[in-house]
Amino acid sequence: MSPFGATPPPGISKLTSSDGSITLTPPSGKGRTVDLKAASSGGGAMSLISEIGPLAAPQAAFDFTNIPQTFSHLRLVVHGAATGAAAIYNFDHQFNGDVGNDYNSYGFYSLNGGAFTTIQQVNLSAFVSAIGDCPGHTTPQGWGFQFVDILNYTAALAKRDIWLVGGSYGGTDIAWDNAIGLWQPSVAAAITRWRVFTNGGNFAAGSMCSLYGIS
Repeated sequence: MSPFGATPPPGISKLTSSDGSITLTPPSGKGRTVDLKAASSGGGAMSLISEIGPLAAPQAAFDFTNIPQTFSHLRLVVHGAATGAAAIYNFDHQFNGDVGNDYNSYGFYSLNGGAFTTIQQVNLSAFVSAIGDCPGHTTPQGWGFQFVDILNYTAALAKRDIWLVGGSYGGTDIAWDNAIGLWQPSVAAAITRWRVFTNGGNFAAGSMCSLYGIS
């Protein structure tokens, strides 16, 4: 199953997913086509570990627990919106139940194909992207997505690198962003839990999240 289901997010005129690669084409005049290729290390085959949604009703979080330690890397794909009425919110990522100020984020974003803006965010209680990517579920409806990769997740590390690419469509605005992150837990650990939530209330009905293992 495609991580976006059968229907692409509103405003995206083309969206394909095959072997971890996608092509995104926004409406005319609202940015440029983006090709995203799956990271490859060794075999590179992806297997679905778990999928939550599409949600039938609003839900507070996507919580993947007891992640099997049988793959080399992890990829999470989230597609959704928040129930809040503001234009944009975060997809927030936490690992192993760590709610301390142990997350840093460095990234850039472009709005409607314009110039890139860079953002550095440090000592956060969750990893977030440069612009958030999770629009409020207002009229016209907005949707956002993120692909988040973590390499060598079974190793017990005190500094964990995170890579993210995402975007959102919120009525008349389209944003693309890219971020790298750092998780520094107080005790070195492999990743066994991945929780995704939003600061915009709950995830709206129709949102979904998939976790993949990469060989």
